[in-house]
Amino acid sequence: MIGGKDDQMRHDGEDPTDVAEGQSPHEEPVYTETIVEYVDNRQRKIVFGALIVVLGLLILLLAGSSYYVLYWTQGGSGAPAAGDLPEGLEWVRSIYGWGETADTSLSSPSDVAIAPDGSIWVISAAQMVVGFNPDGTLKQVIHPERGFERGQVDTLEGITVGPDGVIYVTDQGKGSIERFEQDGTWIGQWPANLPIEITSDGSDRLGVTGEGGFGVLRVLGDTAEILGSWGRRGTGETEFDLPHGVAFGADGKVFVSDTHNARVKALDQNGEVLWITEGTPRRFSESMEATTTSVFQLPSGMTVDASGRVVVVDPFGFNITVLDSETGSTIGQYGDYGVTDGLFAYPTGIDYDEDRDWFAVADTANNRVQVVRIPGSGGSPLAALRRNLVGPVWVCCIPLFLLLILLVAAVLRRRARGRQDDERAGEGAAADVIEAG
Repeated sequence: MIGGKDDQMRHDGEDPTDVAEGQSPHEEPVYTETIVEYVDNRQRKIVFGALIVVLGLLILLLAGSSYYVLYWTQGGSGAPAAGDLPEGLEWVRSIYGWGETADTSLSSPSDVAIAPDGSIWVISAAQMVVGFNPDGTLKQVIHPERGFERGQVDTLEGITVGPDGVIYVTDQGKGSIERFEQDGTWIGQWPANLPIEITSDGSDRLGVTGEGGFGVLRVLGDTAEILGSWGRRGTGETEFDLPHGVAFGADGKVFVSDTHNARVKALDQNGEVLWITEGTPRRFSESMEATTTSVFQLPSGMTVDASGRVVVVDPFGFNITVLDSETGSTIGQYGDYGVTDGLFAYPTGIDYDEDRDWFAVADTANNRVQVVRIPGSGGSPLAALRRNLVGPVWVCCIPLFLLLILLVAAVLRRRARGRQDDERAGEGAAADVIEAG
């Protein structure tokens, strides 16, 4: 009988081609898919766990690097304790030179300037200009031959850096303003009568002081034109005696340290005196006597901070004095005499870095430049944010940002895989329905 034997085999024995009810003859058994899915999930968990371990090690490494940056760029183990600093003064670092020998150390720095890129430029030993990166490492040494010929220097005194990075230096011995590129290339000189201090307004104007007054120049490429000059030597209201500081205000004012008259003046763009903050002149032999409450004894280098305040260093006061730019009234004084980091010994120059909200001070008798902060200089919370974004705090945040990015990427990837699994499951169910139909 046709088929009888085959039918008997189906009833009496197990046919290896039998399938579960409702299952397609060409479909793998359900338990096989379950095992594969289990193995895949286990592998994913192992890989994910390994990634977590690697990520943890990476974060520990980055955190250690961040600590190293914080520790050493903020002075390392030699950083002064907060209780040893004058009230209100925050010490960032001290720069003593670029080596361990005498010829690679700063010597009686007379002035300091901060370039737009944050680099710090210092006059050392009245003969050379030394540039440092914001972290205190060496950027460039400019050491021209001594003499009175073109490209030579005699007695350097003041320094500033223009918005294009050009370095301007006053040379009292030659009676000139010398100009250099930051790579040390000498690019020219302009005659000046016994120039002392020089500053840039951040645009095309330069302020220059001499023995009895000050002038304002406009830079025109390789030349400069005189916009005006004011004063003569003396003690009168419109006179000056060896002014060692000059700075521009945002509203066009010009501030001048009338050094040997122990006063600071504010003048408008026409040279008219707006206010004068008087001090009490003192001789060098009296500078160590704590017998005066005068706001100034020998006001020298000056700058303007992001709040628009006038900030002046006083060699005989061993401090930084802050004045209101509108009235000349004293806002605060920060500093004291000493040789340890955070204290001053006859400081003569100062400049301000708005991006980092700190001051570089030429701490002359201590043969160093100190980078410090004082209260209220940032002007707004945005300035504090900028300071943090360019400082070591930003470095410390790198591991956290990296962790956040990796976590977001992992979550998105898992969601994408979940959607793919759902789509495959939906396609399989649809196929079953079609086959069943």
